[in-house]
This record gives sequence, structure tokens and C-alpha cells, in this order.
Amino acid sequence: MKRYITKEEYEFLEAFLPPKKHMGRPRVDDEKLLNGIMYVLKTGCRWSDMPSECGNAKTAHRRFKELEEIKFFDKINEELLKKCHDKVNLKKYR
Repeated sequence: MKRYITKEEYEFLEAFLPPKKHMGRPRVDDEKLLNGIMYVLKTGCRWSDMPSECGNAKTAHRRFKELEEIKFFDKINEELLKKCHDKVNLKKYR
């Protein structure tokens, strides 16, 4: 499978994912779906054009909407900004 996010990137993102539920149907592989989501976001293609090796397009779109609801991408952005600020010793202005 072609990777659209590296292992290191996935390990960073994994900390922001919601915990897996212990009941019901097992959740589809997060890494596989995140690769599909990143493919769509990077290329701008339609969800239905996502490579099948990244999982089901409908499932990826549904997971993307769920991640948006929990502010997944906002939390990642905030953490990356914090790391950048820490790296260059900038104070956070808020």
C-alpha cells in the first residue's frame, strides 16, 4: 500500500484519535483510513476516487466527518504550533 502519511506522522496523529469502542462492530484500521483521508485532502479528489487500498471511501468520509466534529484537525494544528513555538522559544500570544 502506498503511504500518504509516514509511520512517524501516524504515531503523532494516533494520540489525538478517539479511543476504540469495546462494543459493536470493530473499527476499521485507523492508519489505513487516515492514509485515505490524507490522499483526498492532498489531491483534492472526490471521496469516491480514493484508492481502494486505503479502505472504503464512504467509511473514510464518515470518519473524516467524525474527526471534524471532535476538532481532531484543530487539536493537531494547535499541538504542532505549540511544538514550533517551543522549538524557537517564542511566547504564546493569546
